[in-house]
Amino acid sequence: AAEKSDGYSAMLAPRELPPPRTWPVPPQN
Repeated sequence: AAEKSDGYSAMLAPRELPPPRTWPVPPQN
């Protein structure tokens, strides 16, 4: 999986990868 896939990989593993700059992600503190 590409690490810089504009949020694609972020959807697959949002817990392992940082939120993409394409869409805002609610803080999971």
